Amino acid sequence: MNKTIKTAVVTAAFVCGLGLAPKAEAKTILGDFLTEKNIDVGIAASLDYYSKYVWRGMLLDDDNVLQPGVEVSVGSLTAGFWGSWDVESEDSRSSDETDGYLDYGFDLGMLSEDLKFISMNIGHTWYAFPESDLHAQEYYIGMSFDTFLAPSITYYHDYSEQSTGGAHGDYVIGSIGHSFTLNEEYGLSLDLGEEAGYNHEYFINGNGGYSLSSVGLSLPLKDSLDLSVTAAYNIPFGDLKDSSDGNYDNEFYYGAGLAMSF
Repeated sequence: MNKTIKTAVVTAAFVCGLGLAPKAEAKTILGDFLTEKNIDVGIAASLDYYSKYVWRGMLLDDDNVLQPGVEVSVGSLTAGFWGSWDVESEDSRSSDETDGYLDYGFDLGMLSEDLKFISMNIGHTWYAFPESDLHAQEYYIGMSFDTFLAPSITYYHDYSEQSTGGAHGDYVIGSIGHSFTLNEEYGLSLDLGEEAGYNHEYFINGNGGYSLSSVGLSLPLKDSLDLSVTAAYNIPFGDLKDSSDGNYDNEFYYGAGLAMSF
């Protein structure tokens, strides 16, 4: 038997041995162990494009940006990574960003027939800015209500030093929103949102804030894949807008994104 034929016979026998011989299937962590313990596991990924990067009333990037993200949830605990990267580099900002976060969410229960469920989240975010070799850390605690307009409020505290890229300040953000079904057959919806933030020495010397209004369309492409388009208008106020402090202007921007869940 020549070498080629012998190799083929041995390979075929090995494949048949792996594929056809009966064997006990090992349990898996995600597919069996956590399911048996009634622990839900979820994986989500997103990819967004925006005409500029506006964050908490501040223009961080005047270029087009791509913002990918991925997160894994096990029960009430979620870990994720998120980034913002220039599609083009026509401004002078070094704003590429990579973040990691941990979040723990839990329900406090039903308060009343009208207010229904109240949920809370506590978490921590690590910010990294690789172009400028800066970083920051922040913790937060938030509360949301399962009722009309889905109101929520979140308090953030950046405890890192400004010399390393931190804000060393506080932020409070409140938001409301509502979705209107435009086409029930295909799940097309119109999404309206309003967000307001209060800034206390968070990358500025004094106090300020912003108001952000957004409108969007959402369309399910498949069971686990959604497409969205968004337009938003941001208005800073107080020291965030003051030319001697934050010096930020009103900004209009738009974008589109894909979101997938498993």
